[in-house]
Amino acid sequence: MISIKHPDTPGAVYVGRSGNALNRFKEHKRGLKSGNHHCKELQYMFDLVGRDEDILVFQILEQKIKDKDADKVEAKWIHTAINELGKDRVLNSFIPNKPDKLAAPKTEYRNNKTPKQLPSAAVDAANLWKAAQNQDRIDTHRVVALVRNGGSKTKAIREVCGITGGEKFARLSKLADALQLLQRATSN
Repeated sequence: MISIKHPDTPGAVYVGRSGNALNRFKEHKRGLKSGNHHCKELQYMFDLVGRDEDILVFQILEQKIKDKDADKVEAKWIHTAINELGKDRVLNSFIPNKPDKLAAPKTEYRNNKTPKQLPSAAVDAANLWKAAQNQDRIDTHRVVALVRNGGSKTKAIREVCGITGGEKFARLSKLADALQLLQRATSN
C-alpha cells in the first residue's frame, strides 16, 4: 500500500497499491508530469500547486500483503484516510466498500468527478506559487510554519532569511500569503 501527498496541500492524499512500490511511484510521477494521470483529482492538485514531481511525498503504508488480502487492505487504508481527513480529501477515483463489506458489489466511482473550482484569488495564488523559485518555496514553508505557531509574518521572514525589507522580503511576504490561501482553499 502506498500514499501520495503534496506538501503544499496538507490533508489531501491518494492511496493505492502495488507489488513494486518504486516502479508504481515512477508510473505516478510520469502520469502526473505528462498531464495524463488516471486520477483527475490528483492531477488537478499537481497542476494547481506546481508541476514539480520531485516535491511529492510518496510513502509506503504497508508491505508484504497477500494477493487474497489486497482488496481488504486497500479498502482499510482508503477508509482510514476518509475517517481522518474526510471523503473529499481522499483523491482516489474509486472508493471501495468498507473492508468488512467487501463481499457486496464495489460502490462509488469518481472518474467523472470534476475537481472543485477554486475562487479566483486561490487560482492567482496558485499561479504565483508555481512561478516561485524552489529556495523561495522552502523559505516560505518555514515562514508559514512560524506564523502558524503564533509569530508575525515580518518576524518570521526576518528569522528565516535575516532580512527586514527589500525585494526578497516583499516576494516572500506575497508567497506566504499565497501559500496560506492555497492551504485554506484546498482544505475545504
